Amino acid sequence: LGKDHPDMAYSLDSLAQLYHLQGKYLEAESFYKRALDIFEKALGTDHSETPTIINNLAVLYLAQGKYEEAELLHKRTLEIHEKTRGKDHLETATSLNNLALLYRSQGRYAEAESFYKRALEIYEKAVGKNHPDTATIINNLGDLQRLQGKYEEAESHLKRALEVRERVLGNDHPYTAQTSNNLGAVYRDQEKFAEAEPLY
Repeated sequence: LGKDHPDMAYSLDSLAQLYHLQGKYLEAESFYKRALDIFEKALGTDHSETPTIINNLAVLYLAQGKYEEAELLHKRTLEIHEKTRGKDHLETATSLNNLALLYRSQGRYAEAESFYKRALEIYEKAVGKNHPDTATIINNLGDLQRLQGKYEEAESHLKRALEVRERVLGNDHPYTAQTSNNLGAVYRDQEKFAEAEPLY
């Protein structure tokens, strides 16, 4: 197929993900950049496949604490999704969630909350209020609100996420445990230990 065929980019991306998981960040970055270069040349900068590679590279930068580089790439991904898929598409919501995670890791809580709320609105319209993916955003939003000391809002969101996850995924699912842990932290932070303990 040749070195510049789009199928090569998929292989490079897969290798990059493997290196990322192994902590081989330089190798991962090199392969992500090669894959991105192929996609951009072969399919264009705004092709629907291109944001996947850009996002993966952004996640790699975040893992290394390279926040500025990660933010630029996440914003680029969001821009492409909004342009090609629309502002109410699930891919757009995923980009919003990723930006929120980045801002949360930097302590930029107000910005993160705004992006989580936008993502949640899209998910609720696209897949419904009781979908596990919607519950993921609700969980993320609730835990962020806990970090800000917004305990009533955090409790409300985390209870809602827990209810969905218990019903849809079951009591023994790791995601259910994650939300149970986060809700426990809300009570712990308020020294409501009797409520926190059974959740933990």
